[in-house]
Amino acid sequence: MGPLRMTALIGGKRYATDTSTLLAQGDYIGGPEWVPQEKRTFLFRTKDGRFFAQHRAHPSTQNVHNERYWVEPLSEVEAIPMYWELDDKSADFDTAFASVIR
Repeated sequence: MGPLRMTALIGGKRYATDTSTLLAQGDYIGGPEWVPQEKRTFLFRTKDGRFFAQHRAHPSTQNVHNERYWVEPLSEVEAIPMYWELDDKSADFDTAFASVIR
């Protein structure tokens, strides 16, 4: 199960999987109670350096709102631990978080 092609406008900012860099992916457990706890997560960085995750709920854990996939904007502080929790890295840490290395 790979990321879906999708664009979301959240808080006046555009998050698009087609124009962003995939940093890591994997099964991710966590989030608020209303979020399905078992989900496949894809961590992205936009061209202007913002981070977001696309989550895809496993069919067995879809919540009462039947959410199957959604986008979550992330700060760099939130993106770093998520990067380390995801198994399949598409970019090394130095490339994914170049602003931290400086």
